[in-house]
Order: sequence, then structure tokens, then C-alpha cells
Amino acid sequence: MAPKPMKKKNGRPPPIDKLMKPAIGIGLALLAYQFFKGIGAE
Repeated sequence: MAPKPMKKKNGRPPPIDKLMKPAIGIGLALLAYQFFKGIGAE
């Protein structure tokens, strides 16, 4: 299979880019929550 070109003809970012930043934020928030919960348990 030929690799698909990453760059789109229009200048807008793909929708996955809009979803990545909130997903990373949620992931960091969950990690911080688990981390602080672990500290509180000690």
C-alpha cells in the first residue's frame, strides 16, 4: 500500500487534532488524580 499524504489541500487541521488536546488534558487530569489519591492513602 502507498502511504497516504499527511498534508491536506485545505489549511484546516484534521478533526483528530482538535480531539487530541482535550484527550491529553483529560489523561493528565486522571493521572494527577490517581497520583494525589495515592499520596492521600499513605
